[in-house]
Amino acid sequence: MPGVTGGTLPYIYRLTPGLPAGLSFDTGTRLLSGTPTAVTPRNTYTYTATDARSASVALTFTITVRGLGRVDVNGDGHITVEDLVIVAMFYGTRAAADVDVPADVNADGVVNLLDLTAVANAIDAAGDGTSGFSMQAMQAALLAAAEQAAALEAVAQAPTKFGNALSEGIAYRNVSAALADVNGDARLGNGIPAVLQEVLQLLAEAEMNTIPETTALLPNYPNPFNPETWIPYHLATDADVTLTIYNVQGDVVRELLLGHRTAGVYESQTRAAYWDGRNQIGEKVASGVYFYTLTAGDFTATRKLLIAK
Repeated sequence: MPGVTGGTLPYIYRLTPGLPAGLSFDTGTRLLSGTPTAVTPRNTYTYTATDARSASVALTFTITVRGLGRVDVNGDGHITVEDLVIVAMFYGTRAAADVDVPADVNADGVVNLLDLTAVANAIDAAGDGTSGFSMQAMQAALLAAAEQAAALEAVAQAPTKFGNALSEGIAYRNVSAALADVNGDARLGNGIPAVLQEVLQLLAEAEMNTIPETTALLPNYPNPFNPETWIPYHLATDADVTLTIYNVQGDVVRELLLGHRTAGVYESQTRAAYWDGRNQIGEKVASGVYFYTLTAGDFTATRKLLIAK
């Protein structure tokens, strides 16, 4: 914003009426800054400079927010925590050149830390953040985002970092990977947007507080793999859990006694069953097809995995 000449010091600067959400005006530096968080029609604003004798001059201009661009991931006209949750759930997704994945905010072909921080910075610019954001509110946002993400996935037809995770339910393992990258990326230093860190932590906590309706064995990730993989599952009730790995001849390769587990979701890398690709005596197994069976109380299910070297 320009300064003024003439008149009697000091000058007082004002901008009226209120700006679109996400924008702010600093009267000291006369800078207009921020990122709009909602689409607005063309609005007229008045910038006024008043001197010590109450003499004033005014400048009138317009601001039109035509669209929020790709940071408005779900396209509802607002940049909110739900947009951030969707990006986190799609974390690691790679799409073909002719497939548009809305969660790929910067359109570089992969949903990664850059997309997360772009949306988080837009939320921070609005000044709302997640201060006082309860677990109940987060779970509501999570469910809403899951519905939207499922619709987006159907359009994108793009696999996530660890397979088609969303078709099996909420992709906590993608969120876990996102959280690990955020905490381990030295390039961010102390520049991690507060809203991003808080949302990812809440999503991780949501996994531990979610009780699924049915017990299920999910696809391992990654698959194929070398040398390690994670095997996610859901427990509708508390149970003693055992995971057994078999070769194609039906011989037991490895038995993992996971112990007594409470009902819940076990999808992230910190909660899913882990296999290091070794047999019962610690030897690396050969590449090829294997089967894994989950036994939890009266529940038993088997899936196939592939070691590729």
